[in-house]
Amino acid sequence: MFFHKKNEDFKIDNYSVNVYYSPPKRYEKQLAILELTVEDLKYLTLFRSDVDQQIDVITETFYKGIMQEQSLIDMISQNSSVNRLKETLKVHITEMFSGQLDENYFEKRKKIAKVHVKIGLKTKWYIAAFQQLLLHLIRMVNSELVYREQRHKTIEAITKIFNLEQQVVLEEYEAFMDALKAEIEEGKMKVGSTVIQSSTDLASISERTNASYHELMLQSDEVKTYTIKAMDISFNATDEAQIGKEKISFQLNNMNTIHQSVELITDEICKLEELTQQMESIMGIVTNIANKTNMLALNASIEASRAGAAGNGFSVVANEVRKLAEQTKDSTITVEGLLVNTRQRMQYLIEASGEIKEAVELGTTRMKETTQQFDVVVNALLECKDQNDLVKEKMDCMTDVIALLGKSFEEVTHAADSLVSISHHLKPS
Repeated sequence: MFFHKKNEDFKIDNYSVNVYYSPPKRYEKQLAILELTVEDLKYLTLFRSDVDQQIDVITETFYKGIMQEQSLIDMISQNSSVNRLKETLKVHITEMFSGQLDENYFEKRKKIAKVHVKIGLKTKWYIAAFQQLLLHLIRMVNSELVYREQRHKTIEAITKIFNLEQQVVLEEYEAFMDALKAEIEEGKMKVGSTVIQSSTDLASISERTNASYHELMLQSDEVKTYTIKAMDISFNATDEAQIGKEKISFQLNNMNTIHQSVELITDEICKLEELTQQMESIMGIVTNIANKTNMLALNASIEASRAGAAGNGFSVVANEVRKLAEQTKDSTITVEGLLVNTRQRMQYLIEASGEIKEAVELGTTRMKETTQQFDVVVNALLECKDQNDLVKEKMDCMTDVIALLGKSFEEVTHAADSLVSISHHLKPS
């Protein structure tokens, strides 16, 4: 620190300080508006010794304020450390009072500004932090410098250099935001174009799908009509099958009756055969009696002849008896022939009744099998009827779903049109 008497005038030219003022041309207008001159750099350089002496206090004071905001603490923890940033800040502040303002100075500031942007430091915290640092340096100036002119010029120089720092940083923020905005606009254009194309494709697909939907509706109606016809046919077939089953049952009952009748006829024929056999036995006896009677009549005639006139009457009777015996024998032979013929007819009848019985039994078996088949057919038709009922129910549900689907297609088409309209607004005018 320089000590002078308070009543002496302060002249900056009385002090030998080295400054290098060679800013890039693109900053000349900013520097002109700020009125940041070589003289300001001299005042900053002259104050550097005080800054160097209190640089630790300056950085501690700066970070004491920073550590009051939790978001800044989290940001520092994620990207660096407080001690490392303190060292960086010391160099940064020292360079502000180095008396050099050239391309390298600005490039370092821009680099630091890009880091601030990259880590997401908000401008309000950046400006607030530098404001706090500025106030601390102004207090130092008022405390350490004796001459009012020097204090005034030094504060002006500090304010200018701080303002320049903020301009460089904010310019980088603006450049970043412009680049981000351009990127967003480009993204919006790409999204808009993509959405328009997708919406157009969606609308086209929706139209084709809607056409398919109408075709599906027509086919659904046809299927439903066919299903109803199938149900009617199933009903009629079930009724006809039931009638057929009843007729088969009736015929089966008739076959059972015929079978029973054939059984009765067979039994009666068997009984008649027994009677025929009995008649044949009786006819044998009668034949035997006729033979014996004929023999007796012949003997009686012989004896009557021997008796002479007394035996004439008895001879007549014996002749008559013999004639009767012969007639009886002839009748017996005729009856026996009839019985033989009857037995033959009865045998034929027994054989025919057996064939009829077998045919009836076979017919009954086939009738039973046919009845079973009709039961299968009737059950199948009933199951088919149940399935047709279920198909009709499902078709009704499908018709409702298709109708709902058609409504959804209309909503999709409307949404696609709305999306196209919105997408056009995404494009910059």
